Amino acid sequence: MAWTSMHFAVGMLGGGVLGVAVAAVVRRGTRWVPLAMTAGGFWALVPDLPRLWREDFPGLPLASVLGDKELERSLHGVGDLFFLHARLDAQPREYALHGLILILFLYNLALMWQILFPPKALVGVDTRLLKARRRGPEGHRPPVLSEHLERETRRGDEGPAVIGRIEPGVSAGAHEAAGD
Repeated sequence: MAWTSMHFAVGMLGGGVLGVAVAAVVRRGTRWVPLAMTAGGFWALVPDLPRLWREDFPGLPLASVLGDKELERSLHGVGDLFFLHARLDAQPREYALHGLILILFLYNLALMWQILFPPKALVGVDTRLLKARRRGPEGHRPPVLSEHLERETRRGDEGPAVIGRIEPGVSAGAHEAAGD
């Protein structure tokens, strides 16, 4: 159980690599990579879960089923399916502290990546909507999307925007003249 942090760290590394590969294939952002890293870390711990149930939580429901020694032996038999679990168990030294350091490094790397390279949707307001509203044919404007967008249109280079409703077929100048 002392090696659990190294198992989790190697699983995180494997889950992160898989997450980045999937993000590259589907051409999506990498915002799901930290979740893939966490899932990979938990997947790497699966062979140790029967011992956890048997030794640490014997009074909980289903502990006798989930903590079965035969289940533990079968999971350890195919341990390399869980991000090299069997190979890490065969190491002569404990790497618990190394695993903790690697976990902290990988999570911080994933978070810093999100901060340094945010998705385009989070960078700023999409100004194409604002420009399209200003350039629309006279008398026809799309409905106001929000107060924020309305305030942004008032700050434009083309003078103050008309606040209020514009009926189809009536020019914006007619509304300004009427004091609407």
